Amino acid sequence: MNELLRQFSEQQVAGFMLVIARIAPLFIVAPMFSSKMIPARVKGIAAVGLAVGIAPLATAGERVPLDVFGLGAIAAKELTVGLAFLYYMGLISMISLARQGTLPAGFAADGCTVSGPGACRGSRAAPPLSRSLI
Repeated sequence: MNELLRQFSEQQVAGFMLVIARIAPLFIVAPMFSSKMIPARVKGIAAVGLAVGIAPLATAGERVPLDVFGLGAIAAKELTVGLAFLYYMGLISMISLARQGTLPAGFAADGCTVSGPGACRGSRAAPPLSRSLI
């Protein structure tokens, strides 16, 4: 066991933590991974597996600061980048759903909450706001 622990340096562990901080929001809330059909344990294993594979590439030739403030600042930046990436993915998925006409109920601005292409055709309601923006 001690030989296994000796193989990992502080830099590698800190790099892994930074990579997992960027990847974790994707696996927690992203539309593709937030499904209840995927168990939390599977999401965790996938996130750790990706972080283990990416961490050596992300920290190659770089020194990660090991002091509390330096590591905390970089971790906050990585978490912010991960959340921004997540927001962008959500926006892209909403745009693609709007183009297909299959936005979930509640996203229509005209009161027609039945989703599907042409669901509001018989009503006098205006087309959903998402369709008029695209």
